[in-house]
Amino acid sequence: MNLEAVLDQPHLTLLSVPRDPELARVGAVTQHAVPIASRLDLEELLGRLLGARRKQEAPKTLDLIGHSTPGSHLIELGSWQIDARSAIVSSYFRELAEHDVLPRLGIHAVRLIGSLSADRPEAQFTICTLS
Repeated sequence: MNLEAVLDQPHLTLLSVPRDPELARVGAVTQHAVPIASRLDLEELLGRLLGARRKQEAPKTLDLIGHSTPGSHLIELGSWQIDARSAIVSSYFRELAEHDVLPRLGIHAVRLIGSLSADRPEAQFTICTLS
């Protein structure tokens, strides 16, 4: 993966794996989408991007693309369910904020993208908490 090419994009697009036909189609039309199978993959990627970053990063949006879970409609990135009701998930994103990880990468917005990913109270709570 060419980290500079990823950092040059207006979107840092992370795509859940394993890919099914729907996510494969999204990946096919999304330039420089990075596959993510777990929270550890996300941590490693962010660390590598911080190491490769330049002094001024172009402003970008972080797009987390995955399927939403049945019932609660929370986004899943591989094996990781993004649920702000979980202390582990909340502390992970709080740690990113405390260390200015996203601003240092030029990220000014985060989008959780999946079908029906904002129509249940659990998912709405997660979106509001992460914002």
